[in-house]
Amino acid sequence: MEPGLTKFGDVEAVPSLWEALAAIPEPERKVASPLRMTVHHCYQKEGGIVMTGRVLMGYIKIGDRVLLNPPPFCMRNRPDLHLIVESIEQNHEPMMKAIAGDIGNSN
Repeated sequence: MEPGLTKFGDVEAVPSLWEALAAIPEPERKVASPLRMTVHHCYQKEGGIVMTGRVLMGYIKIGDRVLLNPPPFCMRNRPDLHLIVESIEQNHEPMMKAIAGDIGNSN
C-alpha cells in the first residue's frame, strides 16, 4: 500500500480530506514587496476612517503613513489621500501589523 492511502477492507482508498489539505504547501507571502491592499469597505466614523480589506503584497503596521490611490468612495471629497494607521484588527483581535494574505480592518 502506498504511503498516505487509507485502506477500507481490501480496497485502497484516496487520502482523507484532512491529509490531502495538510499536504498542500502554504503559498509564499510577498512581504518584501511594496504595500498593495484591496479595500473592500470604507466607513467614515467620528474617530476617522475605517477600511476593511486584504493585504496583497507587503505589510502595514501601526504608525505607517499610507497613500490611498484610487481613493475609496468615503474619501472622494478629501484633498489629502494620506492616512496614518492608528489600529489594525483581524477577527476583532488587535494586531501590530498585517502581512500579505491577511484580511482585516485598519483605522
